[in-house]
Amino acid sequence: MRTSMRSAALAAGTVLSALLFVTCRGGGTDSSGEGAEIDLVAVETGVDQIAGIINVCRPGGSLRAAPVVDPGAQATAALISRLVSTYRNGNLRVGGPPRSLGPTKPADSFGECGGRITYPSYSHSNGVTTATLEFDNYCEVSDDAGGNRIISDGTISFVNTGIPSASGPYTDRVEADSPGGVTYDTKTSNGASTISSQRISFRDYLLDAGVPGAVPTAANPNRIGWAEASVTDLVGGKTYRQTDVSVTEHFTPNGSELVTISGRGYRSNGDYYDIRTTSPITNDANGNVVGGVLTFTGGSGTQAVMTFLPGATFQATMTVNGQPVMNVPACR
Repeated sequence: MRTSMRSAALAAGTVLSALLFVTCRGGGTDSSGEGAEIDLVAVETGVDQIAGIINVCRPGGSLRAAPVVDPGAQATAALISRLVSTYRNGNLRVGGPPRSLGPTKPADSFGECGGRITYPSYSHSNGVTTATLEFDNYCEVSDDAGGNRIISDGTISFVNTGIPSASGPYTDRVEADSPGGVTYDTKTSNGASTISSQRISFRDYLLDAGVPGAVPTAANPNRIGWAEASVTDLVGGKTYRQTDVSVTEHFTPNGSELVTISGRGYRSNGDYYDIRTTSPITNDANGNVVGGVLTFTGGSGTQAVMTFLPGATFQATMTVNGQPVMNVPACR
């Protein structure tokens, strides 16, 4: 049976990417706190923001030009996916199964274009590791044609709890916080100009392995969640929050994976909307999508529905208040 690390990481990244999806039209300060009205313009604008994580498409017809992806928004989505899925050197993973950290501090990881990921503090006692992970000017080269540089700075504090087994300790639980956040700057290939800059911070992150060292089941699923996360555009000054996010993941006897998602997202003016899987996101034993439905519910009864399509490509169609989203590329 395949491991669940990649798919659970994708699911967690999908949550925050999806929560960002309908936030783009909010403005002002965090003051109103009312249900956000979801409309077609907001959703079509948000398509480009999550194109690197979820491809929103329309069935049939001629192919619209590929989205002109906002590099800042896509960088934020990539950072979210990375931060919630893995701490480098394997100390925060789901499935696989994940090994627990031991008494020896992991070696530093060095970036493709400079910087490092290190552990300025690290202690281990009776299977519990308490540490701080630091991104120190950590530089990667993006996959886009321009070869932009992506530079991360910031710290994450975490506690990794392992349980013993005959083949070595496995991760049972990870708790993490990053109140100061991690910044994520996208620069031109020569590093001379900044294209975008974001910061993500979070508190009360929890990873709970359903069956440490084995495959999560319906009765004992993997659980990922966080009380609050904030994504700040350091250029535009707007902050978008997400609260009470929960992701569960388990496998069936035939190898299929089922993921459920729920949470609340806030526009920068404080208006909110809820997100949940009205049908679990399901992959088959080969990792191909079988289906699934994410539903966004806002104020005045407004609603957006994202329906995932079967196949190897992670893509979905959408409706907004019953109206299909058409100003997007054709489905593959």
